[in-house]
Amino acid sequence: ETGFSSFRLQSTALLRHLASWGFVVASPDHPSRDLSAQLGAANEQAPGAVDDLRSTRTLVENAATSGPLAGTIDPTRLVLAGHSAGGSTVLEMADDTGVLGYIAFATGAREAALPDAPSLFMAGANDGIIAPVETTDAFARATSPSWIWTIADAGHLAFSDLCAIGTGGGGLVGLAEAAGIAELVPENLRRLATDGCLEPNRRVQEVWPVVHHATTVFARAITGDPELAVALDENPIETVGVDVSVNIGP
Repeated sequence: ETGFSSFRLQSTALLRHLASWGFVVASPDHPSRDLSAQLGAANEQAPGAVDDLRSTRTLVENAATSGPLAGTIDPTRLVLAGHSAGGSTVLEMADDTGVLGYIAFATGAREAALPDAPSLFMAGANDGIIAPVETTDAFARATSPSWIWTIADAGHLAFSDLCAIGTGGGGLVGLAEAAGIAELVPENLRRLATDGCLEPNRRVQEVWPVVHHATTVFARAITGDPELAVALDENPIETVGVDVSVNIGP
């Protein structure tokens, strides 16, 4: 589930990794808040993000009974995952019938009630968009079981592909600069599109193994292999230069 000023292909590294473990993944666009909307193509008639996500669920359920994936999908074992504003969307839907658990990347919940479901929160310690304390506060109010992984030397976009796009670590803004249209990028979007891409943050490619590991273990644990959950209690991946602190909920 993508966030503000996003697009459905922004986290293909993570989605490809999950698919390699046998998960069917679906990532919708959100015309009400996606990148096109923020660049002037707003659609006032577009449905809200939660409606988009529920429609995507229906699409997956239909694919389980017809088409090339018929008979290969179990739509009763559903895990939601969202980044930033996408995490907030996931929090709204995670109480729906049949949702087994949720993952929130770089997400704050303010005072909103949290779903009664297993959860994994992940944050970048250098996040300048959603302060890590906001994710920590949400985790503190989550129902058990819940985990939070906070990654040092990582910013807001460490959980997506956006910092890896283009050259020089500039992400989408780097592409705009290379094309000579950087002046067309609004300042708020420039800040959002670069958080985590530049020093002192680690290259996102160095952070991804940790993100992929925790995400996959959590998804596997709540969809049928609960003994795996113990692997979320500490970070077993030796990734040079990436430190992870793990807190386990009550």
